[in-house]
Amino acid sequence: MLGSCSITYGDKTIDIYNLLSKKIWEILAYLIVYRDKYVSQSELIDVVYRKEKSNNPANALKTLMHRVRAAFEVLGVDGKNLIIQQNGSYKWNNKYKVLLDAESFDKLISASQTSHDDNNRFLSIARDAIALYRGGFLPRFSTESWVVPIHAYFHANYIRLIHTTIELLSKENRNVEIIEICQKAIKTAPYDEQLYLCLMRALINLELYQTAMEQYEKTTKLFYREFGVTPLDEIKALYNQIACTNQQSTIS
Repeated sequence: MLGSCSITYGDKTIDIYNLLSKKIWEILAYLIVYRDKYVSQSELIDVVYRKEKSNNPANALKTLMHRVRAAFEVLGVDGKNLIIQQNGSYKWNNKYKVLLDAESFDKLISASQTSHDDNNRFLSIARDAIALYRGGFLPRFSTESWVVPIHAYFHANYIRLIHTTIELLSKENRNVEIIEICQKAIKTAPYDEQLYLCLMRALINLELYQTAMEQYEKTTKLFYREFGVTPLDEIKALYNQIACTNQQSTIS
């Protein structure tokens, strides 16, 4: 659910691009996220149809659930066994265990928070978590009311982890790793100015002045185009530092 939405069973996978209906994926994701409880018919109708007017939402939901179950045929699994029904409520059958990337990421975040006294252990956990975070939680549903707080929770934890990791790597002057982390994180958080600042510092530390200058130009254009402002004064100061270094190199 991080960066996309897909289900893998054995050597077969279905993803959000395999099925035409966005509703199928939303209701399926909802049932998996809240798989420890029975979800009432009215709750599911509110999740999937709250923005639409339907003369018979209960019947529409029944049809949709049939399609959800049928989607598992591609995986060679009987959907009726996966999604069970009781007294009008639906539930993911927990006899079928689920390994969810978002939950694995959350466990890594918790582990990292108890390992600050051991930098090597923290960095090892952080690498695993960063690799697992391929994007925001259910990005195609990021404006849905039930997704918004979960999306915000994971994004905040990811950014916090990124900054802590960069701080530790900076103390050890591990600039190549900082560059790799910043470039990955910027794809998910393109307006986090601190990431650009850390990226440019690492480039300068490696004496990659031209690359740092190019990054400054890209960053300046991005923030001016999106917000009509220029980047942080600290980023401008780095640019001036690069310009002075280049000038001195040319004179010498």
